[in-house]
Amino acid sequence: MGLTLDEVETKVAYELGQRFLQEPPDLIAVLSQPRPVQLTILGEVTRPGYYFFGPGITLNNVIRGVGGSTPQADLRSIIIRRPLVDGTVLEERVDLYTPLIEGTHLPQLRLQGGDTVIVSKLDPTQKDYDRNLIAQTNLAQPTITVRVLIPTAPIGLAIRNLTLPNGSAA
Repeated sequence: MGLTLDEVETKVAYELGQRFLQEPPDLIAVLSQPRPVQLTILGEVTRPGYYFFGPGITLNNVIRGVGGSTPQADLRSIIIRRPLVDGTVLEERVDLYTPLIEGTHLPQLRLQGGDTVIVSKLDPTQKDYDRNLIAQTNLAQPTITVRVLIPTAPIGLAIRNLTLPNGSAA
């Protein structure tokens, strides 16, 4: 219903006082279970879509929860869009790449229900982006599928799919 605990207490106490009691009672509302956070995850992640997570989920846990980023992901430019009650949308860019390179803490941005996370695509001309490092982190998908074309006699091709650990040289 979108009410805070204080609003629930006030509304229920008022209704009880109006309908069944001579005056509004003292009332305490308790949250028995927090509501899950609904997020939309788009872009360069393994499984984009709509997800429900527990409250207080962080961005890096969301990316891991959807299977990690793809090899084309640019973790320097992750966009978080948050709709506000008045219809406006806040947009923030988050960089998960630089903390990995510098060995510092990842930003602990907590996501809220209704947020959209967009993992941007890496510009293929980028030379200063260490894909091998990202492939070995827990933010990347754990495996990749490589399609191999094998020449067969007399004139043909066989196609084989190999599943390899992400970041492997083989």
